[in-house]
Amino acid sequence: MKNKFLLVLKWGALLGIALSVVEFVKSYSRNLNFTSYDQIFSISCLLITIFALYLAVKEIREANSDKLISYPKAFGFGVLTVIVAFFVLFFYLFLHYSYIDKDGLQKINAQNVQKYNETVAKDTITSSEINLFLIEVDSIVEQNMEKQIVSVQLDSEKISVLDSSVCLVMDFYKMYVLHHKLVDSSQFILSQFDVFAKKSLVDAFEHFNHQNCFNEELGTPLTEIFLNTAIEISSISPLQKRIDDANQNVPQHTNVLTASFIFSLSLLLYGTFCALFVALYLYRKVKPDSSDNSSETSEETPSDMEDSQK
Repeated sequence: MKNKFLLVLKWGALLGIALSVVEFVKSYSRNLNFTSYDQIFSISCLLITIFALYLAVKEIREANSDKLISYPKAFGFGVLTVIVAFFVLFFYLFLHYSYIDKDGLQKINAQNVQKYNETVAKDTITSSEINLFLIEVDSIVEQNMEKQIVSVQLDSEKISVLDSSVCLVMDFYKMYVLHHKLVDSSQFILSQFDVFAKKSLVDAFEHFNHQNCFNEELGTPLTEIFLNTAIEISSISPLQKRIDDANQNVPQHTNVLTASFIFSLSLLLYGTFCALFVALYLYRKVKPDSSDNSSETSEETPSDMEDSQK
């Protein structure tokens, strides 16, 4: 039994060292922004774990005098090997983020945020977000209109005309945005909506300006109102709001000890899963020679039996 646990320690240490090397290369690639190779590193860790468990359980089985091992024992030794590798990997990661790559956790946090933001950007804007956006656009338009009224010093009659003109443009803009969502939903992906919203607002104003041919006294304030509003739309971007809300849910690693434990914990999970199948493949209840002997006995010819009787 002592020799078997030495084999567990040996293969567990080798597995932990191999996975530590992969983690080192992975951190180096992260410094070079090779984030597209993350899946390759994950597959490599899985294959290394399966191979190490296979060699470990097989050597433990061969160490038995009868070359047999039950499924529970094969699985148990596989799990023990994974546990040893877990502690080796945990120790390495703690040293790595404490001394080798002190900014590693910050890079991981930034990478997690970037991945989360990319996922959010592919989402489609919801109806409630569109309604809230249009309300905020209305508010920006009103603020810009008040600035123009003060700046140009219009009388009450022209203020009324300006207000009705702004309302016509905004009514058309809202109707166009809501209708376009039913016609072409591709423009309502969060990453593209800001550009669509700005362009649609400018197009709506130019459409009404072309139809009504506003005189210079009203045309200039109207132009300033909608051009400034189109610029300020970025400040109420639904994408940015979704990102700000989502980033609060992105896990942030600040403690080296805790982060090292969490990163190593995945080995226990997929290592135990691998041990299930490795044990199923390697366990033996019957000596491999016994089946051969029985077959040889059954293949004796009648003449051989007569000779043996004589």
